[in-house]
Amino acid sequence: MSLPALPSGAQYGVSAITLEIPLASPIVQDSPTPYTYQEGGATKAILTTDTTLVTIYYPTSKTSVDAGSLDWLEAPKLRSIGGLLKYAGISKYLALPIILPAYGVISQKLATAVDAPLAELPTDGFPVAVFSHGMGGTRTTYSAYLTSLAASGIIVAAIEHRDGSASSTTIHHPLKEGSSSGGLFKWFSGPSGVENKLYIRPTEVDGKPDPLEFRRAQVEFRRREVLSALSIVADINAGKGASLVDSCTRSSRDEAKLRSRRSEALAGFAGKLQMNDPWMIGHSFGGSTAIQALRHTDCPFGQALVLDPWVEPVPITGADVVPVSKPLYTINSEDFTQWKSHMDDVTTIARESSASTGGKGWLVTIGAEGTEKSDPTATSGSVCPPSRLVIVHDMFGTLFGLDACIDALKGLFKDQLEAEGVPKIVPELVIMDWFHGTQRDFTYSSVCGQYKPIGEVFKGTLPRVLLQAGILPKKDGKGTALTQGGSFADDGPAEEALENPFGPEVVQTMMGALGKLRPRPGMVDALTKIYRDRDGKGRLPAGVDKVDVWAATNGSLQLGRSSFLRALGESDGADIDSDAARNGRSEAHNAIGSGIGLFSCDEIGAAKPDPRVYAEVLRRIKAEPLDAEAAKKEYQGIWFVASHTWDTFAAKQAGFRTAWVTYEEFYSCPSVYGTPDVVGRNLEEVSEKILAFERDLAAKATPVKGWTYHKANQEQQNVASQHTSFSDFPFLLPSMSKFVGSVGSQSILEVNCDITRRLILDNKREESDGVFAGLKGEKDGQAWRVWKEGKAQPKELDAKASGSDGNRLGRLIVHAL
Repeated sequence: MSLPALPSGAQYGVSAITLEIPLASPIVQDSPTPYTYQEGGATKAILTTDTTLVTIYYPTSKTSVDAGSLDWLEAPKLRSIGGLLKYAGISKYLALPIILPAYGVISQKLATAVDAPLAELPTDGFPVAVFSHGMGGTRTTYSAYLTSLAASGIIVAAIEHRDGSASSTTIHHPLKEGSSSGGLFKWFSGPSGVENKLYIRPTEVDGKPDPLEFRRAQVEFRRREVLSALSIVADINAGKGASLVDSCTRSSRDEAKLRSRRSEALAGFAGKLQMNDPWMIGHSFGGSTAIQALRHTDCPFGQALVLDPWVEPVPITGADVVPVSKPLYTINSEDFTQWKSHMDDVTTIARESSASTGGKGWLVTIGAEGTEKSDPTATSGSVCPPSRLVIVHDMFGTLFGLDACIDALKGLFKDQLEAEGVPKIVPELVIMDWFHGTQRDFTYSSVCGQYKPIGEVFKGTLPRVLLQAGILPKKDGKGTALTQGGSFADDGPAEEALENPFGPEVVQTMMGALGKLRPRPGMVDALTKIYRDRDGKGRLPAGVDKVDVWAATNGSLQLGRSSFLRALGESDGADIDSDAARNGRSEAHNAIGSGIGLFSCDEIGAAKPDPRVYAEVLRRIKAEPLDAEAAKKEYQGIWFVASHTWDTFAAKQAGFRTAWVTYEEFYSCPSVYGTPDVVGRNLEEVSEKILAFERDLAAKATPVKGWTYHKANQEQQNVASQHTSFSDFPFLLPSMSKFVGSVGSQSILEVNCDITRRLILDNKREESDGVFAGLKGEKDGQAWRVWKEGKAQPKELDAKASGSDGNRLGRLIVHAL
């Protein structure tokens, strides 16, 4: 019975500072008849506080181990134990028999130093989160989770709520002269000059109000408390640490040396915290607190992570209910997910948040492998037909031809291209050589780590391709053309080949032609009519109600957008998959590419056929692989169309189905690049064949029953609620926290911490960012599998792999929103 140690690979040690700060204005219940209860013959208000109590967990040097330690249970110990027993519904008369054998719990210390210096500052400062505990919790009862986050570089301010939901909280008032106590009596009973507040049941509230109405008032009170906790952190970052220590009602009881050390430690925080995008994290009742906080338009938190949110105290629907308008990330335990009415409400809240944030946020359940009952109607491993198709096109050479450049070349060098008595120069081949040579040099410079926008490469390679084709500059720009390339004048020095012999009008004319490229044959019909089935010919496969059209270009976003608008007009060129196009793009790029499903290699500084380009396109379009565990990923309904076989080949390696258009290369070189899925002579033919291919697949597909996670499908039996697995209780009271047939407490702690770190530190927030990819479990380092609700049920692991001792391998169930 002990708290787990910090992760072996922790980057930092952990320290904690506890502050109880008087409020400028007390937080009180906004009601003419506030809730009260009886204690010691007196009537007391429940929802009121004039101080905010937080323990700040933060990274420190691993050598800072001699700076004291923090008790898991706050003195007075008997009161703290009494609060836990009261919350658990155990009679206080059983307290002593429980305390004696559980001495290890009572004397438990957190794996932290106290008041140690902040660790060395990372490049961007330390991210910040405020944590709200659940019913019966305190600021220390989630220490395993919070210290793990601090050890990775996250500063977490854990608040202890004064709304009657904490098992026990000690409110410190200014000491009166002579009111001190010590020794063993202080260890059990605590110092004088304090007020102890135990957990308050709804049945203890005067007037016996409706329990949920009481809980809703608590949620609103808690919301205001977490805002005050964030204000304390903001003051620390603003350099007000010393004044906070001076005002702290707990610091006044400490020796001057301790207060000085605490002030010095807090001074080291000034200007080092990322206060522009703070996180809200909450468990259970703390989850509903976070949801209520994010429903307010002036909420300073950028997003929230909620763990098993108990949402019954917050309104779900109604004219006055404001949806959560910021990203909401939800992790459920199995038993809360299997609570159907509750899960319906959680899903409603998550779905509305996702809709209001452009698809951000998710809802997952921490589940266990090998717990599914046999289902003879399930078609495990079968493929569900896609509900959408995504057609990604190469842009220049595929959607747009190079005729404008050919015309420009003819205009510039008409006398040479039509001269008699000299070998014929074919302008089409010159432009093709310019295009292919530019593509080669664009890719080569990218591979060498010196990415340049392709426009610069086009401009830089133009003189070379003209000279190689035998198109020569004129002497002094006026006379006849030179008789040979490689110098400004015949038989001139070789060093002249280092300079551009052509005048600026040549570069300006040819580069200007790149901005006037015309659509390839069939392009307009494919994008505006066929993919959208506007003539009602029934081209779309069964179950598909949308075809998303994208372009992935080596060119710039400006050039891509202007080309689409010129060719298709505002109605079709500016409305292609606009929400998806904006996803993950900077505001600067959105100002250019808004409204078009357009991706430019400039956005990531890598040239096709670099695999990173295709991977980023897949991420942007939120493609889901058929088998997330496969070494080589394959995708349904995701196509890449190009007139270059090297492009289709690279896309095929990334998992796309491919379509090749013949009008540029004419021969596919199958011995080099293999065979594409579809071949067409123009884009109209290719688009028809892609849709026919998908219709044929849909007709042959085996009907698949979408897999759904619910209690009736599970083998395990609930001995105790897995809801407690997010806290310290499974480690200190393991016999009271067992959920048979599920994942071990240590593994749940690890995966929960890993996901949180990815969200906050790595900015891997959405599933498409890889937030769940490759998470490792505690057994043999095996990865957690990701199951998708509504998709085909994944292949089951055998009994040996999934375990039979009740501590199974973990899986993450991603629920449909």
